[in-house]
Formats: sequence, structure tokens, C-alpha cells
Amino acid sequence: MRKRTRSRPGLALTDVAIAIGVLAVLLAAVTSALGAIENGRVNAAERSVETLNGAAINWLSNGRYSYAGISFGALRTESLLPPGFTEAGSNPWGGNYTIQASGSGNNQVTITLTNVPDGGGNALARKFSPRARSASYSNGIFSVTF
Repeated sequence: MRKRTRSRPGLALTDVAIAIGVLAVLLAAVTSALGAIENGRVNAAERSVETLNGAAINWLSNGRYSYAGISFGALRTESLLPPGFTEAGSNPWGGNYTIQASGSGNNQVTITLTNVPDGGGNALARKFSPRARSASYSNGIFSVTF
């Protein structure tokens, strides 16, 4: 009769393969969730920029011929911003918004966001390029001119 030999203690190749498979699925889920969070931030920033652009357009419709004098304070005074909208530390990445007149004769308005990561800034530049005079991202600052 043949004696059965004991297998050595440790993990079998199938155990290791199953563990790697489970880790791969978990990593994919976490990566997907992080991508969804960043997409949400980009969409929130896009909505805020559109809100500011709408406020700027309404600034002009109040009988002005240029964006000269536009500021968050002026927009608030004329109730053109949503209640609770703040420019300091309120963009989705914790940076600030700015709005200012630009172009010759102040016939354009430029909105900037600070503290924007590369992925978010580049995504915003791609989204706004077709519908703005210019949209750019560099060194944590996204800027769009309407």
C-alpha cells in the first residue's frame, strides 16, 4: 500500500489566483468610484461657471453696454447671483472663483477658478472651448472668457 504524503502548508496556486482576481475587481470598483467623483466635480464647476455667465449676461441686460464694474459684490447688490453663492473657497476643489471685465472696451467677461487639478481643468477647457471665446487651463487655474 502506498502511503499518502502530506502536502506542504501554504497557499495553492488557485488560492493565489482567486486572491488576485478579487483584488483586481476591488481596484476596478475603487477606480470607477474615484472617476465618478471627479466627473461630479467637473459638472458642478461647469454649472457654476454657467451660473456666473448668466449673471453677467443679466448684468448687461440691466441697461449696461459693457462689463465694466462687474464683481461679485455688484452682482449680489443687483440680486443676480443665487443665494449662498460664494466666490471664496467654493469651487468643487476648494479654490476661488473670480469674475472680471476683459477685452477691448470691457465687452467680454472672464471667469476663473483656482486650485483646479489637471484632469478637472483640462476637462473644463474641453467642455467650454466650443461655446466660449476662449477656455484654457494652466498651473491649477482654469479661465474662460465669454
